[in-house]
Amino acid sequence: KYTDGTPATSAPRALLYAGWYNYGQYMPVWDWMPGSVAVDFNSASLYGPRTVGASFGGMALFNGANGVTGCFTEPGSMGHSMPDVLMYYYTKGYTFAEAAWLSIPAKPMFCYSIGDPLMNPYGLGRGPDTRIEEPDVTLDKDGKNVVVRIRMKGRADIARARVITLDKADDSRLPPATWKDGLFLREHLLTTPVPSAKPAVIGVVVTDPAGNTARVWKDWVL
Repeated sequence: KYTDGTPATSAPRALLYAGWYNYGQYMPVWDWMPGSVAVDFNSASLYGPRTVGASFGGMALFNGANGVTGCFTEPGSMGHSMPDVLMYYYTKGYTFAEAAWLSIPAKPMFCYSIGDPLMNPYGLGRGPDTRIEEPDVTLDKDGKNVVVRIRMKGRADIARARVITLDKADDSRLPPATWKDGLFLREHLLTTPVPSAKPAVIGVVVTDPAGNTARVWKDWVL
């Protein structure tokens, strides 16, 4: 059911669709609106778009969807464009081309997109929303290392985090930054050596696939 209690057997004003494993099939329940985008996470989800009935993506285009992303063969677990990332950026005002490209995680040779590249119903007149909510960061000591726990609060499903350690006592002689990279979803743990200087500052820089960043600084006094 939809949130208003009506049966979810059809979608008369469909703008966004993200689904799972409609392999080689398409149910004609959507009435696509201008600017509509569809993606179905399955093998060969956009195989043979010119052949009627060959794939979900091709049939979605044939039935009126304005943008589709998918793969033409078996992509493996990390080769398909990610529906949640596509919708995250598209609804933040990125163009369809930008959102579709950012949704491809590892093997772009298996994926492609069809649609109006500049389609941008959520960013008309204002451009994309590039803000990232600052993550929650906690610090704990484990032997000679500091364990940095990073938890994303927003909807950014993939981020890359870097840890910076600075000497707080003397800003004129800051040691080189200590960088630790990690690709993660909602939560991740990183470690960095316990700072030799006390007090020190440990910073976390989180970067999303579009290059937008958020920074959090924590005092280290243990």
